[in-house]
Order: sequence, then structure tokens, then C-alpha cells
Amino acid sequence: LEFPVTVDGVLLTEITLRRVSGGQVTALLMEDDQEQSINRRARALVAGVHPDVLEGLWADDLVNVLDAARPFLPRALQ
Repeated sequence: LEFPVTVDGVLLTEITLRRVSGGQVTALLMEDDQEQSINRRARALVAGVHPDVLEGLWADDLVNVLDAARPFLPRALQ
């Protein structure tokens, strides 16, 4: 991150992205099937952070994380 943020008293300087499992995607859909909410939560899941953390990032950091997360998402959520 170009501009680190503090989350629960811990300085977050980088975000490591990871692929999600089919079970995680199913759980995501079961929680709430509203498209905007799913996209936001799916990207946060890939980033390993709460959706509110993404919202708290500097705008350019957020765009970079969202762009980088796209290949880690199932095609249906890209």
C-alpha cells in the first residue's frame, strides 16, 4: 500500500491476495445475494480483510487492490 492504514491497532502496510474456494463463494452468496454487496465482500475475502478495511484505503490503493484481486475471483464475480 502506498498509504498504510491502521486496523484494530495494527499498521496494515500490504495486502496479500489469495484465491477463494467454492465453499467460500457459496457461503458468500448465502449471506446476501445482492450484487453490489457480493462484489464488495468477494474482493475483501480475496484480500483477507473486512470490507470496511477496503473502504478505508486511500482511493488509489483501493483501485490497485481491486484491479489486482480480479484474477483471483471466480469468473462469475469478476
